[in-house]
Amino acid sequence: MATAHDAFGYFCKDYGFTAFPVQGINREQHPNTAELGELIDDLKKHQVAAIFPEKESNPKILSTITKDTGIKLAHALIADGTTVDTYAEMVKHNVNAIVEALGAK
Repeated sequence: MATAHDAFGYFCKDYGFTAFPVQGINREQHPNTAELGELIDDLKKHQVAAIFPEKESNPKILSTITKDTGIKLAHALIADGTTVDTYAEMVKHNVNAIVEALGAK
């Protein structure tokens, strides 16, 4: 699963996912054409099934990536708890987003 940074490394390790932190998809970063092409190639190479953005992700970059790769754009994950009241709510939100994007097995 691809995220804007490696905040979910422990979660991925504990639950058998491979974390693929993606540089260049937040609003502050503006990858050039070559960097974006390399990012798209890396996502394809690693067979990423879904991209989990943050609320501050760059919508134009995400649109280009999903259009060029066919990778599903999932609901944003919460890493800092700012949009929920408790840690349990944050975990529940994130698990639901992951299950919806990747499908339950």
